[in-house]
Amino acid sequence: MAISIAIVDNDALSLAALSQGITVFHPAVRILWTATTGMDAVKRCLSKPTQPEVLLTDLSMEDISGVAVCRAIMTKTSHTAVLGITSYALSHYVSQLAEAGAQSIVPKTNIKRICFAIDTVASGKVYSPDPAVIFQSSTAAHRRLEWNGDSAYHLTEREATILALCADGLTTERIMDALCISEATVKTHVKHILRKLGAKNRAQAVAIWMRSTSL
Repeated sequence: MAISIAIVDNDALSLAALSQGITVFHPAVRILWTATTGMDAVKRCLSKPTQPEVLLTDLSMEDISGVAVCRAIMTKTSHTAVLGITSYALSHYVSQLAEAGAQSIVPKTNIKRICFAIDTVASGKVYSPDPAVIFQSSTAAHRRLEWNGDSAYHLTEREATILALCADGLTTERIMDALCISEATVKTHVKHILRKLGAKNRAQAVAIWMRSTSL
């Protein structure tokens, strides 16, 4: 079954090369549309008739960044997985893109890796080029971002991220590795989360979160 994708890149030549390369290398992919501005891509991804399964977004664009595109989409829907593509070193964007809710990031010039990543995120999985950075599925990322934006509990973005990782079953040690923070910092954030949610422990905090998101 064909995977529907969309591509946004403000460089028309790069956009054409990506479209052609993906079409040739991965015939099972159907390019639903392409865009040259981030705002246009966000608008199309939030409209059901033009909503792709996977959006490939360049991370350095003139109107808004690919990170902002990702956050705008993932805050509103989980139906489109977001795959960041860049000509720069992946380390420049990987942490902030994961924080914004993307499912992966790959080099723009490597069509083979792009196609592999498309298959991976379209199947509901994630792919991280850096073992220290944890990406979330579109469902989990949307739940985290939507709930953090609408919650009456006023969690900070970092607290919402840690709560989402707890919901995914990560231990304190794995959260430390994923976010590059100390054990004391993790425990401090968890303490604040429990206080804000009125929870006795992590499991209860996650349960409150799940009820709040109706998931």
